Amino acid sequence: MNLLMANHPLRKYRKDAGLTLAELAEKVDMSVPSLCRIELGQQAPSLALISRLIKLSRGKLRADDFLEA
Repeated sequence: MNLLMANHPLRKYRKDAGLTLAELAEKVDMSVPSLCRIELGQQAPSLALISRLIKLSRGKLRADDFLEA
């Protein structure tokens, strides 16, 4: 695994919030495997999911955490 992917902002937010993958997946209505792939940088989230994550995190996550430049 790439070190950069291990430090994905979503993973950092989830850990800081004390949430498991399963808990976060339930809160944003998605599967655990999909959420895991997003944290690992293997899958891009939809804009709808990015919006839900930003709302859930109360702005601690931002759209540019998920969108490539």
